[in-house]
Amino acid sequence: MKKIALTSLGFFLIGVGTIGIFVPVLPTTIFFLMAAWLLHRSSPKYRYWLLNHRLFGPFVKDLAENNAMTRAAKFKSIIALWTVLSISAYFMREYWYLHLILLAVGVGVSGYLLQLKTVKRL
Repeated sequence: MKKIALTSLGFFLIGVGTIGIFVPVLPTTIFFLMAAWLLHRSSPKYRYWLLNHRLFGPFVKDLAENNAMTRAAKFKSIIALWTVLSISAYFMREYWYLHLILLAVGVGVSGYLLQLKTVKRL
């Protein structure tokens, strides 16, 4: 029963992390790392699947094992982050205080991404 619960929660977190790619204030990285940890504890088969996934695998593996990202991944993440934050700010233009929150999120996440080690891939 415990394995089923951990595996289910792991896949739920993968789903939330995937949504976080498109929603500016919902973090993506932490959900994928928690999912990898849960799947490691519950099902090596599914953890292997996540770490070798065509889209998420290299990103999750670099973060989980090396606390690092490729330069390209950092660049794409920061561009995507600020693009989505800008679009959100445009649609919330009447609420100046939300712009401050979005700015704080953008600066915080950008700072976190930039402080990660940079890994080179062959």
